[in-house]
Amino acid sequence: MIIKGVNLAGYDFRKVNSDYLFKQGLNFIVGEHGSGKTTILNSIISGFTTETYQEHWIHPALKSNQEPVIAIEFQYQEETYCITKKIKKDGIECQLYAINERNERSLVCEGAEAIERTKQYSNEIIYLRGEEIQSIRHQLGILNPDGQSLPEFQMLLNELLLTYDASGSWGDKQVAIVEGQFVVRGLDGSVSRVEAPAGLIYLVFMSMVTSIKMNKNCPILILDDWFHGLDNYHLDIVSRCLTELDSQVILSSHSRHRPNLEVEANMIHLNR
Repeated sequence: MIIKGVNLAGYDFRKVNSDYLFKQGLNFIVGEHGSGKTTILNSIISGFTTETYQEHWIHPALKSNQEPVIAIEFQYQEETYCITKKIKKDGIECQLYAINERNERSLVCEGAEAIERTKQYSNEIIYLRGEEIQSIRHQLGILNPDGQSLPEFQMLLNELLLTYDASGSWGDKQVAIVEGQFVVRGLDGSVSRVEAPAGLIYLVFMSMVTSIKMNKNCPILILDDWFHGLDNYHLDIVSRCLTELDSQVILSSHSRHRPNLEVEANMIHLNR
């Protein structure tokens, strides 16, 4: 699945009421605190999943005195659709449209049927906020879901660590997952746990990349405040890994945390 565009309306924060275009590959939403980055990403998730007014406003960054309208154009299995969802205090209005080659829309379903059908598309999205990435450091099940071979997962993870780390620090050791935690095994037989927060966050990100590479469905990866806990060196490594995923990747970050990438990325700049 690929998200092609998002249109927001009805928010009191008028600057966020606009059109946002996304591409296959890497997409950055960049802006200062309070510029609307989280509102855009939360709206994407609400467009696919929200069933009630209260569900949409569960995020503390949003204020529940508004009735926004969210429209998302996306491609699924070579077909193009558009979800339109108006989140009202007295209920949700939802329509699902199919879009043909001439950009003409035809109604597929609406109401409760449209809400239920669009929820199925949300299974193609992985959405994490910065604080959630911090909280899953020791919960690797979310990164290595059922159906993925743990030995294969560990092998690919170590290949990525070795390939992208120019410092060569992974040349004489490997990472294993033991009882849900990272363990580093040296070629000399030594075993140690990863205790440094920055090191754990880096391995969480690399595990996330590994898991997505192994997922045949190529889920969309959406990360809000994604740089949280990464130093500049590891930030650039993870950024390079994300550019090589077959999945669409949508990241938000503060302007000062934008990595210096040599690859092309779709940039969305927000002004406060």
